Amino acid sequence: MSDKSSPDRGPAADIPFGPLQGARATLLPQFQGLGRTRPLGPGEYVGLANRGWGSEMTYTLPYQGQWAVLPGLWLMNGVPTHVTEDQALELAQASGLNWQTFADEEAAKQFADQREAFWQTAPYGRSDLQPPLWSRPWPPRRR
Repeated sequence: MSDKSSPDRGPAADIPFGPLQGARATLLPQFQGLGRTRPLGPGEYVGLANRGWGSEMTYTLPYQGQWAVLPGLWLMNGVPTHVTEDQALELAQASGLNWQTFADEEAAKQFADQREAFWQTAPYGRSDLQPPLWSRPWPPRRR
């Protein structure tokens, strides 16, 4: 489940910003190398108290002269955190990950809406059924 591309639409509107209280993260070791603050990877998700599950909670935002669909759900020091649009943009830029971009807002929103339609029918926790919003740069940067 990714939620709609705006914080005033969909379930994300009811989830306060900041660390998610009562959330239980299912994480995979192969994504630990992405850093202490990172988006969730395929197969990772957060069980939301009485709200199902989430892996993205996306925003459609201007990004590097184009538009991107960026996650509003990040792990911050291992804690699932619902971030604002401004924070999502800052975190995406600082992540060192590649984010798919679109020439205009409409194309990005269409992409987000198609993803959301798919997530609405996905089985609980199956965030591995779609590719992530990001890809790793190659070769990997040294830390």
